[in-house]
Amino acid sequence: MKISELNLISFGKFNNKIINLKDGINIIYGNNEAGKSTVHKFIEGMFFGFFKPYTKTKRYSDDYYRFEPWYNTYYKGSLKYNYNNETYRIDRNFTKGDDHVKVIDDLSGEDISKRFLYDDITRVIDPSSLHLGINNVVYKNTLSIKQLGSKTDKNLSKEIKDKLANLGGSLDEEISIKKILKKLDTKINDIGTKKRIKTSPYGKIIEEINRLENKKENIIKTNDEANESQVKLKKVKENIENLNQRKKGLEKKLLKLKQDSINKRYLEAKKVLSDINELQIKLETFKKYKDISEEDYSTLLTLENSLQSLKESLDRIKIKEDMTKQKLDKIKGDYDETFKNKKYKNKNFKDIKRDVDREKSKLKNINLFKILISFVFLGSILIGFLINTKSYFITILSLILLIYFNLKSKKINFTIEEFNDYLSELVEDEKLRINLMESERIIEQQHREQKKEILDLNKKIKDKNVKINQILVKNNCLSMDDFNKGIDKLKTYDKIIERLNYKRDILTKILEDKSYEELEKEANRLKNSEDIDTSNLNKDSLENELKEIRNELIEKEKLKSRLEEKIDNLSKVKALPEINEEIEKKINLKNKYEKKLDALNIAKNTLDKVSKNIHKDFAPKLNKKVASIIKEITEGKYYDIKIDQDINVKVIDSNKNDILDVDSLSKGTIDQIYFSLRLGIIDTISKKKKLPLILDDCFSQYDKYRLKNILKLLYKLSKERQIIIFTCHLRESKILNDLNVDYNYVKL
Repeated sequence: MKISELNLISFGKFNNKIINLKDGINIIYGNNEAGKSTVHKFIEGMFFGFFKPYTKTKRYSDDYYRFEPWYNTYYKGSLKYNYNNETYRIDRNFTKGDDHVKVIDDLSGEDISKRFLYDDITRVIDPSSLHLGINNVVYKNTLSIKQLGSKTDKNLSKEIKDKLANLGGSLDEEISIKKILKKLDTKINDIGTKKRIKTSPYGKIIEEINRLENKKENIIKTNDEANESQVKLKKVKENIENLNQRKKGLEKKLLKLKQDSINKRYLEAKKVLSDINELQIKLETFKKYKDISEEDYSTLLTLENSLQSLKESLDRIKIKEDMTKQKLDKIKGDYDETFKNKKYKNKNFKDIKRDVDREKSKLKNINLFKILISFVFLGSILIGFLINTKSYFITILSLILLIYFNLKSKKINFTIEEFNDYLSELVEDEKLRINLMESERIIEQQHREQKKEILDLNKKIKDKNVKINQILVKNNCLSMDDFNKGIDKLKTYDKIIERLNYKRDILTKILEDKSYEELEKEANRLKNSEDIDTSNLNKDSLENELKEIRNELIEKEKLKSRLEEKIDNLSKVKALPEINEEIEKKINLKNKYEKKLDALNIAKNTLDKVSKNIHKDFAPKLNKKVASIIKEITEGKYYDIKIDQDINVKVIDSNKNDILDVDSLSKGTIDQIYFSLRLGIIDTISKKKKLPLILDDCFSQYDKYRLKNILKLLYKLSKERQIIIFTCHLRESKILNDLNVDYNYVKL
């Protein structure tokens, strides 16, 4: 078994404190007053609660009040532990009047509390009963060692002896010899003894045999006894008559006393009934608040907090959405500003390219014309020089055309260059436009997501408001303030109910088994009873005298019946064989009961002997276990140990071979011996269960040498069981580090 998590929800100075523990050694370090002892006590409280042991009623221990929460009204916690590869969670509410315990299967969430034993005294389940298997006394004297608490207490002896008796007597600690002895006592009591004549079967059969024997004697009496019985019968009847007269007088006096008592009870009941009526009238004022639910109020507070968080989230996302919209508007503005004054704003890339091709085509044609005119120009000059001067007119015209086409060519080239510049600028602008459009797309996506989030938040807010309104309507409240007032009124209503129930209880006690109307009727009826002076009368004396007379009357009536029966039976001698047969049957049944009683008493005495001598069987095992531990931690100085049935300890000194009383040793050695005793006891009575060992500053009297030895032992033990050490010193951690031991370190 290993403890994995402690959750001190509200315990002592801690509030929602979670401590995670691991296999092996766990060091929980903290300065004085840091809360180590509180955490230590929390583990004990989660398994056992804080109840006084060996009491017949539920009584809280001093630890209950010592570890009450500092800051909260609720008093609770939870603990997780692992057993056989399964994880379980104990949830415990310590609050007096509302204390309860649940055990949950941590994997499935199933409530498995019904598997654990129910304590009829504490009226809660015992979470230690299934897996821990020990009670609080054994726990505090073995598994749990607190500061300066190495020595075992006086209650351990009887708990250990019972545990060992179960193991030794039945070879199974789940079978309790105490329970078997109790069952044997029950069976013996069911049959009964001679002392219980009127209540037990055995006693009744003896009484019946005696009665039959007496009847037989009466039947066989002689006729002379009949005359004697007649005389006695006459005298008894006279006595009965006198007793009845005295009885009648006493009953009249008691009746008068009863009248006075009933009148008193009637007046008291009348006053209490008046108080009840007043409270019922007052209750009607607050009746409309009785259905207000405190659970709904708690839910409403949670919804209000959640609603406020949603509204804050909505405000934040609206701000983000507004900023995103501004970014989007800016991008659109930048786009319009960038492209609205462009010369080609109404043309695309293909249009401009087509214009360039058209201009190039024009330029090509003009160049062809220029070449052709150049030939004409040169030809006209040659013809004018060689043949006819009139051809110079063609030369001049050609020159003018050349000049014109040359100018036209330059203009077209300029246009082409301008279009090429447009194309370059258009490419750059296209890149810019794509970037702007991508940015616009991303921001628009953000804007859509933010709008969706706003819609979702508005829906959640609406849903919360609907739930809040539903709770308010359900509890007939208009607002949270109205609900607050309603809760206060509900508390007043509950107080009135409590007061009303108290008054009703008082009225019930006054009325006893009657109704008020019956009491009133009886009081009125007894007003007409005989007028008797009761000032000097004593009810107890009268009742005792009346009781004596009634008892005497009963005896006289019995005697009268016996005499009449005797007289009648004297004439029925023939019934004697039937009486003898019935007596024989009763005697056979009596013998059968006596044989059963003898067998049960033999079994009981045998088990008593087993229980008393069990120490002789287990002492060698316990001595051997404890001796091996003390020998290891004292490095052989003390190699053997003797433990009597009252857990008194003596040790054998290896140097002198002397038997020493443990109280004669040093405090440090005593601590080591009792520490070993605890380990030996728990390993003996818990069989194969490897339960955690919890130590709270219990090495304060150890020197460095002793501490190192004990930590070496704990390291060996930690391979099979969990070790939890609470300490305000650093030396444990330092020694474990020097020994190169892995451990879990928790600082409070």
